[in-house]
Amino acid sequence: MGSKRGTLQVVSDILTFCSEPRCKTWIMYGNNMSYRMTRFYLKELISRGILVKKWSAFKDGFGL
Repeated sequence: MGSKRGTLQVVSDILTFCSEPRCKTWIMYGNNMSYRMTRFYLKELISRGILVKKWSAFKDGFGL
């Protein structure tokens, strides 16, 4: 049986995935996370200055 990912693994997956700016939906689907979980981790990473919210003409993106 599979095991659940820990916090460190989830953060690592998000940061690896966001090496190029990505929108919230792509982060959620690319890391196989729920919307609630995605919002929680993005908020935490942004508040700690690890992830930066970037804006474009059409949508928000998140990157390192």
